[in-house]
Amino acid sequence: MPRRRLRCPPLSEWSLRTRVTVAATVIVGCLLSLALLGFYLMLHWTLEDQLSRRGRDALYELSAFVRLHDPRGEDVLRTQIDGFNLLQSVDDQDRVLASSASLVGYPPISRLHPPAPGRP
Repeated sequence: MPRRRLRCPPLSEWSLRTRVTVAATVIVGCLLSLALLGFYLMLHWTLEDQLSRRGRDALYELSAFVRLHDPRGEDVLRTQIDGFNLLQSVDDQDRVLASSASLVGYPPISRLHPPAPGRP
């Protein structure tokens, strides 16, 4: 026996109640989608800003430690900022002077350098 396909009647045959219900459902669905997108973007920007601030704080703390102490005498670098376990102090010749406990013995994890006079 062949399968019968259910067909949706044309829009002109829909009752007023059906049209209003479909239109309201579409409008509410669009509004909910926009609200969800706004919530996601707000959460993303807030978390990214907090992580950036914490990273900047860890960097300032580490750079102050390196300026005040010779990091070659320390085996492990530490900061008071939780969540930043991958820290290295690298000299101009890309030698690791000190690193956090999880990176002891590893080469430099990044080739990025801050701009310095006379350095490309």
